[in-house]
Amino acid sequence: MSEVSVVTPRGVCLSGTLIDPENKNGSIVIFVHDFLSERSGGHRYDVMASMFRHANYSTLQFDFSGVGESEDDIITLASEIEDLRAISAWVHQKGYENQFFIATSFGGLVTLSSELDRATSFIVIDPMFSSINYEWEKIFPAEQLEQLSQKGTTKIYDDSHTSRKYFMISKQTLVDLSMTDVDSIFEGLTCPILIMLTDYDCENASEVFNDFNEKYFSKLPDGSKLDVIRVQNENPKAMSEALAENAISWCDLRLKLI
Repeated sequence: MSEVSVVTPRGVCLSGTLIDPENKNGSIVIFVHDFLSERSGGHRYDVMASMFRHANYSTLQFDFSGVGESEDDIITLASEIEDLRAISAWVHQKGYENQFFIATSFGGLVTLSSELDRATSFIVIDPMFSSINYEWEKIFPAEQLEQLSQKGTTKIYDDSHTSRKYFMISKQTLVDLSMTDVDSIFEGLTCPILIMLTDYDCENASEVFNDFNEKYFSKLPDGSKLDVIRVQNENPKAMSEALAENAISWCDLRLKLI
């Protein structure tokens, strides 16, 4: 295991964990966490990364700027796009032949918006592909909303297991979370995408599946796939394992087709 640091073009240092399996196949899986999460992805990514290494893939789990053990920054879509591009360039310099990206929710929006031309494939879990009208006054205390209005930024307490005490968000952060331009996200994508919907994260997985299939699937690159992953009893570890098994099969197939 190797703790790594990657410096972005704007000078912010990102922290990550790179692990090579004993019999590495030259490919790496880069895990992209959700909004206000961190490299473990709520431990889901820890489980998935372990299974990928058993399948001979190297893994990189990292914290976006302003999150986890990475340096402080205001969290926005633009900053996270720059972070991910810096990660991809760093991985390329390290000599990994194929880059696979696994992203969750807002992390999927970041990944598909980043124009990662070195990517072999993208895997997105529970994608955020529609605009949402949040009632921010029900999410943030009045004093935080007042800070956002007057200063443009505010702090959110971080109760995760990392050393970070707070996140910093701005007015732009709220815009990024609310507005999603699906057409611009898919425009220019060339490598196939695997989208996985978890049945207990979606109110109605079949409805979400059918809606996405009807509206957006034709916009995806040829060879893309949409799956619903189901487990019983809302078991997070079982879901992580099921997601990993499906993702490993997908990556193995993409390597065979190169």
